[in-house]
Amino acid sequence: MVTLINSLLEQLDCNILLFGGKSEQDKLASLSTSDKVAVANCQSIQEEMQLMSTLDVMISMDSANMHLASLVEVPVVSIWGGTHPNMGFYGYRQNPALAIGKDLACRPCSVFGKETCPLGHFKCMKTIDNQQIVDKVIQVVKG
Repeated sequence: MVTLINSLLEQLDCNILLFGGKSEQDKLASLSTSDKVAVANCQSIQEEMQLMSTLDVMISMDSANMHLASLVEVPVVSIWGGTHPNMGFYGYRQNPALAIGKDLACRPCSVFGKETCPLGHFKCMKTIDNQQIVDKVIQVVKG
């Protein structure tokens, strides 16, 4: 995450908001290493969706935040590890060209996502190149 954040800041004139649940706030705060990176400290889902509606683009894995951003019509660069967008959980009205995932024989290994890789290598996430994510963000932002 740190490498991705730094790459985005180097290649785009941008501000970054980090979204996550209450239990993730400390971890997110540790990623906020620049005055251009802030943690979205929303108290309600309505507040979170309002803030998301102001974004140019959201980067998200297959998670609630992907779906919330979709509901407020924000383009999402989605990152897919053990799950796959063809399993029916893709963000509403999102552009499939913005989905990032590796074609691996072991993937998908989960319908809803797992904390651990059944094969123990997590190649589905470890082999995704940060620049691929940055390039998709630039594609959205620069249109």
